[in-house]
Amino acid sequence: VLEGWMMGQAGGAALADILFGRVNPCGKLAETFPLKLSDTPAYINWPGGAGKVLYGEGLHIGYRYYDARELPVLFPFGHGLSYTTFSYSDLQVKGNSDHTVSVQVTVTNSGAMAGQEVVQVYVAAQKSKQPRPKKELKAFQKVSLLAGESKIITLTLEQSAFAYFHPKAHKWTVERGKYT
Repeated sequence: VLEGWMMGQAGGAALADILFGRVNPCGKLAETFPLKLSDTPAYINWPGGAGKVLYGEGLHIGYRYYDARELPVLFPFGHGLSYTTFSYSDLQVKGNSDHTVSVQVTVTNSGAMAGQEVVQVYVAAQKSKQPRPKKELKAFQKVSLLAGESKIITLTLEQSAFAYFHPKAHKWTVERGKYT
């Protein structure tokens, strides 16, 4: 599966390089591909009526909707294919004195071809007083690795990674409790 989107005049040569194995694809999807149109978050609200469109999805837009509904999808947000394989090990999560959280993981190119991987960190409040998505992408980093190479990746989550906008307080709030 190869999605080209809007590549410009060099797009054809870039696609040929990928298809013939001269370069390794490394992109990740920035949206979810549903199994059918009626699975999309806006389906029941479209096209609206009386000249107005209802945006009834609220927080549950994109991958958050599919997670909340536990719907199977064709390709999930953040999905990507490669000619090589990657493995993750030695995950460490540490709270810091400056109220940040460090997420450290070793990424290894376990395949036979150089490639790039996108390390993604999602955060979820285990309990919340307000409706919240099951998980939210809060950090990511692309890493280039030769075949057999490993690198330690560290991503820092600021307090904002755990916050939500409290509708009654009219401010960003971080709830006490456990997060995964």
